[in-house]
Amino acid sequence: MYRVLAFFAAGLVSFLLVGTGAAQPLASPSSEPKPVIGERVKSVSTHQMSGTVKGIDLVAQTVSVKNRKGEQSFLITPETQVKKGRAHLKLAELKPESRVTVTYWDREGKKQASVIKVNK
Repeated sequence: MYRVLAFFAAGLVSFLLVGTGAAQPLASPSSEPKPVIGERVKSVSTHQMSGTVKGIDLVAQTVSVKNRKGEQSFLITPETQVKKGRAHLKLAELKPESRVTVTYWDREGKKQASVIKVNK
């Protein structure tokens, strides 16, 4: 009985060690280096904005969203996800006047969208 328990425990420990090593590369989807200020690494914080889509520019890869506070334009990158529920959409499927919530971050002075969630 103890041999079986010891074997199971050893297998579990090795799985956890290998699993954490394999999961480490997946935790960092971007290969870009993080901005460093002095000796500290500057963290990139995300923001959200909800509103109505006012414009979509497929050539410039931007989406304009307006709410009662004003209108913002967001840069679309290849990593940007457009979702409606669990379904992933293409940028071309996003319609003007759609209610959306945009999760974004400021990168190099531009607002870059990471997720555009179409509200039902």
